[in-house]
Amino acid sequence: MGGQNSLSVTLVAVHAVLALPAIYILVRHGKSHFLGWLYLLLVCVLQVTGNALFLSDQHSSGAAIITNICLSPLLLAILGILHELRAPYGDQPRRRFDTVFTTFLHLHIAAAIGLVAAGASDLASRYPKESSQTLVKVGIILLLIAWVMILLYALSRFMPFRGASQTNKVRTAASGQDQDSKVETYAVLLALIITGVRLGYTLSTIFDSGSLDPASHSLALEVVLGALPEMIAVIILLAVGFRLLSQRTR
Repeated sequence: MGGQNSLSVTLVAVHAVLALPAIYILVRHGKSHFLGWLYLLLVCVLQVTGNALFLSDQHSSGAAIITNICLSPLLLAILGILHELRAPYGDQPRRRFDTVFTTFLHLHIAAAIGLVAAGASDLASRYPKESSQTLVKVGIILLLIAWVMILLYALSRFMPFRGASQTNKVRTAASGQDQDSKVETYAVLLALIITGVRLGYTLSTIFDSGSLDPASHSLALEVVLGALPEMIAVIILLAVGFRLLSQRTR
């Protein structure tokens, strides 16, 4: 079994296992702010599907597309969890801002991944168009912009907002929720930074080789800069999910 095949087998096994706690968190979480956890489960499902396709056909264009668009639901998972962590803080103006901002980012990321999928699909065809590589590059750059915007959104958790009332600040501080939320936000920030490593690697490979096919890249780089960062980010987010569930039972 080749190195890339071994990596794919490992990724299928690991993400199949990670999908179980993701399902548990999603079910236990309830309907409120569930989207982040749904996207996190989608990351696991896409990784299992994409790598299973690669094992069945190493030249499958679908495998390369599916494993690379995992960046999209991972960013959306981080965005959704951050939105949930911010929900108890700030009054109506801040909540309106959060709703508008997250809706815009959902559309932005959807457009980006659409460009990546369309371009990557054509690149894998027998006669790819010259514009296909440009589509992929533009899509990845848009994802990078989304990453920066999510980073600023996360950092704004620690900044005052004009619409927040003093009563709300005192109430959350007295209950200890504020400190808990900061710890969880730091953890999600760490996951976001690690995801940035994965995104940067994808950006460099498409500009360097013009291909998203993992089989065409160095196996060591695929493991260290591709597979591991994404896996670690998912594990961190799952830990945040379990911490939120434990707080509900206090």
